[in-house]
Amino acid sequence: MVHPVRRPGDDSGGSAVLLREGRPPRPHAGQRLRPLRRGAGARLLRHAGRRTHAPPGHRLRRVGCGRRSVRVYEHLVASDGGRPGGARGRRRRRPPGYSAPSAAGRAAPSLGGEHRRPDRIRPPGTVAAYLAIGVAVASPFLVFGQIPTNNGVGVLPPRSPLGPFLVIYAGLVTVFALYVLVRGWPVASGMANRWVAAGGLALLAAVAATVVVLDFAVLAVLGPLVVAGWLLVRTDRAGFAVVLLVAGAGLLLSFELIHARIPQIDNPRWNTSLKVAVQGWTLGAAGAGAAVAVLLTRGYARLATRVGARQGAAADGPAASGGGNPGAKTDGGQPGDSDSGSTTSAGGPPAAAWAVVVCLVVAALVASAVFPVLMFSTEVGSEIAEDRYDPSVDGLTAAERFHADEYDALRWLKDRPGHPTIVEAPGASYRWTGPAATYSGLPSVVGWDHQEEYRSPEAYERRVDRVDAIYTGEWADAARHLERYDVTYVYVGPNEQERYGSELRSFDREAFSVAFEGGAVIIYEVDHSELSDSGE
Repeated sequence: MVHPVRRPGDDSGGSAVLLREGRPPRPHAGQRLRPLRRGAGARLLRHAGRRTHAPPGHRLRRVGCGRRSVRVYEHLVASDGGRPGGARGRRRRRPPGYSAPSAAGRAAPSLGGEHRRPDRIRPPGTVAAYLAIGVAVASPFLVFGQIPTNNGVGVLPPRSPLGPFLVIYAGLVTVFALYVLVRGWPVASGMANRWVAAGGLALLAAVAATVVVLDFAVLAVLGPLVVAGWLLVRTDRAGFAVVLLVAGAGLLLSFELIHARIPQIDNPRWNTSLKVAVQGWTLGAAGAGAAVAVLLTRGYARLATRVGARQGAAADGPAASGGGNPGAKTDGGQPGDSDSGSTTSAGGPPAAAWAVVVCLVVAALVASAVFPVLMFSTEVGSEIAEDRYDPSVDGLTAAERFHADEYDALRWLKDRPGHPTIVEAPGASYRWTGPAATYSGLPSVVGWDHQEEYRSPEAYERRVDRVDAIYTGEWADAARHLERYDVTYVYVGPNEQERYGSELRSFDREAFSVAFEGGAVIIYEVDHSELSDSGE
């Protein structure tokens, strides 16, 4: 929304002029406005209403929010003695994310754009309140749980080879580079050519030195893009897509520089790259999706305009094409601006460059499809070739296919009302461990060994010993542990047979009754009233 304001010099009582959205007012009476200066001093002057380039008795302010805002001149005192202006649109504020890496990645690119919306900067008290809420939510885990141990932060871990990195991220990197180029073109075109050339040579030298001397190819690819995107955020040329791209690329670059030193893991970057790369890809892909839409839409429009202009020039002759006045001013542009040839309009690169941009965007989309296709063929290609592939979002389908002798038992447990506790044999990570609890959703006494990282090795091993006692130990110990954890069902399947073998106890006693028997599984129901009376 744009509020009506008087043009400087208009002393009429009730007349007002609506300015165009997204553009500052043009100079009047031959006046030439100096560009806005960024920095703390300029911001203080703006809030005081004393911008040095504003006409006397007026100030420059921004009305609206985001890309719909507009810079307008207004009288410091309106005709009725009040101050013109209007309410600003406000969005609902949300607390920061709980993940420190992604929060840092989102915050870093916005540090250069705080001057654009000073009214949206949260006061320190609000930030402290958000932090306090986060600590309160996590306090039960921090107080009563086991905090995973690590050896601190490592610097310069093993680096990603450029080839595999580009197989996954080539499309994202290409879109990022093209979008920064298109968005930053008006800024670069307004600079002196010698500075642009010097900056380009310095960038090429830095990239070459990074690759050759440091053997750091990923830094050479992502580093200039992150810096260029962050600088673009400090101008009015960057949209929110640039913020997302900078955040995503920054996260992808972060675990090339630092990593969490987690003990007992052969790959030093395993957990860092696993978790941070997912967040980096999510943020970067969201920004790249918006960037692709903008690039293709503007590129198509620019190329269509150029083709139409050429067809019109061919039909109407040289006079209509502007041959008699090569410096004629086009609508909304500067003298000599057009969508043909090598000239550049105020909207971005020349039309010839837009053709290259569109082709590269399409190539990036095609390149991005290579990795998922290869992964899909690797994972399920053999099943498709043997006509065994049956896609489904039902997790029990895999159990039915690969563990058919337990499928009926798992379905039976899944249909039990309430939340009865079950006991089954523990096992290793990334194996067929704890299927009864996994596929039924019922609570179990102990699961896979990954829990020891969060519950402490002592707590995990203590439960493992008690479960082993239920299946193989003295009956008095077994009865005590069944009572302690309020166990309703005892699961005896292939994992229990393999783990305990001939030591597996007989459950033929009055405290147990067969609740289910089928395939390779027997499920016993526990009668707690008979536990104390069922002696050896």
